Amino acid sequence: MAFVNYETAFKDEAVYRQDIKFESLCSYGVKCLDDAMLAIARNELVVIGATSGYGKTELALHISKINALNGKKIAHYNLEGGSREAIQRLKWKDMCDLYFAEHYGEGVDLDYRAWILNKNPHPLLLKLEAEVYDDLKNRIGENLYLYDNPGGLYCRDFCESLVRLEGLRADLTLEPDLRKNLKGITNLDLIVIDHLHYFSLDKDEEEIREITEILKTVKIITEEMEIPIILV
Repeated sequence: MAFVNYETAFKDEAVYRQDIKFESLCSYGVKCLDDAMLAIARNELVVIGATSGYGKTELALHISKINALNGKKIAHYNLEGGSREAIQRLKWKDMCDLYFAEHYGEGVDLDYRAWILNKNPHPLLLKLEAEVYDDLKNRIGENLYLYDNPGGLYCRDFCESLVRLEGLRADLTLEPDLRKNLKGITNLDLIVIDHLHYFSLDKDEEEIREITEILKTVKIITEEMEIPIILV
């Protein structure tokens, strides 16, 4: 149906809006954003854009973590650095918070670069890492999934990874119609993609065509599957 009249549209909107359970929506986990935006709507595409080094990845990881802690199921794509870099960033922030809360003044040099390169590891850092793990393994549990594929991510791989995460198809033979592939993916509360320009593009395709296909997939997920997406 291409058109609906005013009365039908009016009533349909009311039913849709009144069916929303506000407490079930994802949040930003940042006070100023939550004050301004209240929550992340279930059919919303949120775009994060900024110059390199301004904290886009840090914000994206924070949004994923805070919602996972709140019991939401998150699929996080850290396409630039992979899952290892993502967990390093998450882990280090928690270790630093724990250090300043309980061990401040014990003389540990909190140098992220030295830590990831394993330069002279301090025993206290190993202790903090273990405490962070014990604290979060049950609280986050099966809520946060970090995509890991060093070979890059094509649009087709993106669809397949979501299908695989949901465990919906055993053969993983994708249909030409994206809607058929994504139908039934309802168990996710949020997808975070960091970032768009690190999607792999087929050499025999025009870049604009590939990006259009990616954005079309994103639109299907947000509007038809009603799973919000954070796109960096």
